[in-house]
Amino acid sequence: MENATNYTLTAENKALIDTYNVIGTLGNVGMPGAPIMHFNLAVVPSENTVSGSVKIIQAIAPPYGQISIQNVKGQIRATGYGDVEQIVALEGNYTIGASDVLYSFKASMNLKMNWEGTGTFTYGDQTVENVHVDVEKKGDVVPKKENKTLTTNSVFELNVRSQNDAGTADGDKLFCKITNISNGSLRSGSFPIKEEVLLTIPPVQTKSNPIPPVWFLIPNDNILDTEYTIEISCPTDTSYPTKNITVKASDVEKWGAVPYNKRDNQIYQKGDYGIFGFAQEGPKGLIYTVTAGVLNPKLQG
Repeated sequence: MENATNYTLTAENKALIDTYNVIGTLGNVGMPGAPIMHFNLAVVPSENTVSGSVKIIQAIAPPYGQISIQNVKGQIRATGYGDVEQIVALEGNYTIGASDVLYSFKASMNLKMNWEGTGTFTYGDQTVENVHVDVEKKGDVVPKKENKTLTTNSVFELNVRSQNDAGTADGDKLFCKITNISNGSLRSGSFPIKEEVLLTIPPVQTKSNPIPPVWFLIPNDNILDTEYTIEISCPTDTSYPTKNITVKASDVEKWGAVPYNKRDNQIYQKGDYGIFGFAQEGPKGLIYTVTAGVLNPKLQG
């Protein structure tokens, strides 16, 4: 019988996408006097983590003209939809000159897979908003041999949302209902099951449902035996083709192990009623995102 506290998620010594290096800037490069954030980051997609260093340079009197922030840490998350394909969040602390006063630093970037995009950063009481990301160097992904395991503390996370593309049917009126979960129980923070929940439209969230619907399934034994059954519908439109989807953790593990640039979406419904899914291996288990309200969903991108 399989050990209830430690079991293999992927094959032993399986090659996983492990890390790559990215160097670039965030800011209005070329604008006189503008603060520019220079970053040098190590990215680990398989763990959704980012770490490295940041230097903020501005043409002002020292010691404020060059701020170095070491031990920057954060997360990278794939969205699986739209122009914003991944989101990076960073944070850290720094001092200025000989002072021991500790200041906080935060940054967020909305990016395509090639790291083109925009972002915002805050250091001390200064905030620079909606500026361009320029990549100077993006290293190749380095495969790493790793024996990755999950424990009974692992989580199978399910997110469901609407993209509400122009031309789709009822994209802002869609609901989701979890009709069944198997071989596990829901963790606190999960939305209810067997109830219709309005799908939010990122990045704007509706007043009636400010938190995107999410469920966290804790396995009874092996996480790969867990599954969700969900129903997506539009109660106000009887012509909308209600869709029932079963999402198995064993499938999500298989889909999420494929290198990101080769990973396919799962197409559940096409045309004006498009629905697709996207799988990831997260730092605490498996993550699956179902996106409805999509016009002609694609296998990739």
